[in-house]
Amino acid sequence: MTFATYQDFLEFARGLGVVISYPDKRSRSHLRRQIEDLQGTAPVPEPIKPEEAFVSVEWVSGGVTGGSCWGSSADIPVNADPEPEFEYLDRILEAISPTISFIQYKRLRADCVENDTKCQCGYYGNSTNYAVKRVKILTLYNALVEKQMINK
Repeated sequence: MTFATYQDFLEFARGLGVVISYPDKRSRSHLRRQIEDLQGTAPVPEPIKPEEAFVSVEWVSGGVTGGSCWGSSADIPVNADPEPEFEYLDRILEAISPTISFIQYKRLRADCVENDTKCQCGYYGNSTNYAVKRVKILTLYNALVEKQMINK
């Protein structure tokens, strides 16, 4: 398969129904954003850069609940969800190379997938932890070119 540019590859992925995300560069709190939006004083957002596009999957990896304003502590564990399939990555790779070997797939994932965690902290010590797997589309594109799975 041949793509003249990275932008063509990005559009190809979108055409497969892959949800492309971009980093949220707003460092303001949710409440501050709402107030600024209502007042019309929100800063102009930075333009979206195609090279920052990524696909990701996230799931609950744990946490604690049970804390309340009545004095109970957050000591009830939150059950972890099973790790989901990385459907968007699989969809791209299947369209490009439906006969990709398991070893090729495994090496691509090792080269391209970034692992991360995040925590959504609530009141009274309650929290939910999330595991995140992310692939930058540009990193995937470059790896596919390097491994000669696609052509420029």
